[in-house]
Amino acid sequence: MKGGDFSTGSCLSCAATWRPDAAQLRPRGGFVALLAAALLACSGVEDRRPPVWVAAEATQHAREWVCALADDCDEVRIRLEDTEAPSATLWFGVELGLSRGLYVATQEESEWVFVVAHELGHRALRHQPPRDLARRLPLELEADQWAIDRLCSKGLDPTSGRALISRFLAEEKRLQTLGDQRAKQADRQRSEIAVRELSARQSLNFSCGATRSSNPAPLLDPDRFARIRRLATLVPPSR
Repeated sequence: MKGGDFSTGSCLSCAATWRPDAAQLRPRGGFVALLAAALLACSGVEDRRPPVWVAAEATQHAREWVCALADDCDEVRIRLEDTEAPSATLWFGVELGLSRGLYVATQEESEWVFVVAHELGHRALRHQPPRDLARRLPLELEADQWAIDRLCSKGLDPTSGRALISRFLAEEKRLQTLGDQRAKQADRQRSEIAVRELSARQSLNFSCGATRSSNPAPLLDPDRFARIRRLATLVPPSR
């Protein structure tokens, strides 16, 4: 993912007064927590992941949005990752990893929310990691559609998702033109797949139409998000 400068569209206009209650925000526990810990420990993933980014407000912010979008948010762990690379990763379907760089790359909260909804879509649809990048597109399209439908059902406008994807596509194409002709074949292939994938994703219909809920929507808070973005920008990487 790469950063950019796009607006939220009409997303802010639909914000009302919804907030998750205390029960929805409780930490995960029980069997699912033990299973998640065991999977992560046995997989060796912990040794390869970026260090944890300790930021209480960002963690609470992520938890609130996961609970706004997921039906079983008490079974989703939040892990903020201390890396400048923009990334969102669903580890074993039980832990959502969100990087500092993601807050910087998504300059509006509605873009960040779309990314979170997309990852939760992978979880709800029980997607498994594809064997290679070429097989990933159908899963990405399904997760995007889930995110669009879920945001519409919550009274939110998902069109910021298209703006974000379009920006990433433009940046990927720009990097292609600057690429060294001696670049490895695998790198060129990865870039070509990324362009095809992003092109297909931006062609989805991001409009809610009559399906958009009139119920109170989860509350977008641009001041709060800007504060977290500043923190994500200023914090030096962990050593």
